[in-house]
Amino acid sequence: MNRLIELEKFCTKTGIYCFKSHKFGPYGYALLNQIKNEWLKFNLNKYSSNYLIDDIDLLNENRSNFDLSSYLEKLSNFGSQSQLIGLVSTFNSAEAKESFFHGNKNQTKLSTIYLNFNSDDHFSAWQRERLQWWSKIAHYPEHILIEKPYLIYHYDQTEIRNKIEKIIMIDNFENLVNFKNYKKIKNLVISETNCETILENILIDSVQFSDDFKLKENLSKYGINVGDKTFFNLDFRLAPFKICLLYDPQVKELAEDFRKLFYFKTKHKIILFELKDDLADLEAKYDHVDLMGIPYSVYLPKSITKDGICKLRNRDTTISEETHLNLVIQQFNSIVNALSF
Repeated sequence: MNRLIELEKFCTKTGIYCFKSHKFGPYGYALLNQIKNEWLKFNLNKYSSNYLIDDIDLLNENRSNFDLSSYLEKLSNFGSQSQLIGLVSTFNSAEAKESFFHGNKNQTKLSTIYLNFNSDDHFSAWQRERLQWWSKIAHYPEHILIEKPYLIYHYDQTEIRNKIEKIIMIDNFENLVNFKNYKKIKNLVISETNCETILENILIDSVQFSDDFKLKENLSKYGINVGDKTFFNLDFRLAPFKICLLYDPQVKELAEDFRKLFYFKTKHKIILFELKDDLADLEAKYDHVDLMGIPYSVYLPKSITKDGICKLRNRDTTISEETHLNLVIQQFNSIVNALSF
């Protein structure tokens, strides 16, 4: 099995990326936006001294529309000997390098530059912080080597070489930008990656095919046919949609009302799938939900109008547990709180 070809088919089927038109699809853009939001959440929430600057290339010394020294003078804690100032930037770049999404002409770059006043070891500390972030969204953290700019994945005879995230320290940075108070700063620590690179590695890490584990071969001995099922074990934090609602046509109005209530209480959107009146369609929809990487699904049978009982299914375990519809939002919030970082 050529895994790269299978991944291309997967991206086309799920609307992540079309390799014929070289464009991201609706689900691809949703994934890229979620990646950017999670990256910003890490940078802005973890450190209160970080500042967001949109659409600025922090590493481009020829950028003429941004005077960093003038901007720093406006920051209340600039020059402090007790805090690190971080400038966080997201911007679109047409300098896209060849990658898994070949033909893609634009990339959303993610950059952080730290002005280091008093800590000589912040370079290694920042590497550890980023490694911790990566290890929480990846299923195989032993593959994450931020200190080295390249990772190599081997699948059969196919090699994927890709930069995950580059982190560098600059001691002599007078030529990079014009700092009015540069003598106060010991060094700069800069990290750089892009949403497309992160998505590429998430797909490599999280999309699993039946042939990966020889399931078809092993289970066929026992008369079990698994077909060509694909598992997208997308991390809960990176899933654009955390939960979907499968409902019997007779409870459509209830499903619509619950979607509005769910968003009001959690600020998360929920996808609705109307079922045919048979269990075979329910299983087919579960396969589709697994293909999209949606972590949880709720099934509303027609009997829910009598007893309020629905089924909450975990994608990773494929186990469905009965619960009351009134408890679903509470259980969802518990999951979100447990995984927050």
